[in-house]
Amino acid sequence: TVERDPLTLAELRDGIQGDYDRMYLWTGDIDPELYDAGCVFTDPTLSFKGLKTFQQNLANLRPIIDRVVREYDVELYTCDLQ
Repeated sequence: TVERDPLTLAELRDGIQGDYDRMYLWTGDIDPELYDAGCVFTDPTLSFKGLKTFQQNLANLRPIIDRVVREYDVELYTCDLQ
């Protein structure tokens, strides 16, 4: 494992915004530097534990998503630093 300096709050906010801009929930295009390996991704219908699991599950779902969903969108309501 490579040690890295912790992200600043601004870097984290900008990274999360970037994930949403890339519609990561549909595309799987996620910045792995933002998330702990054991993080949990949850939405109203399912939950994935672990970054690698999330990435693998999205990769497996991508062909189905591409066939079924014509237009997708992800909206980040807010991500403010306080």
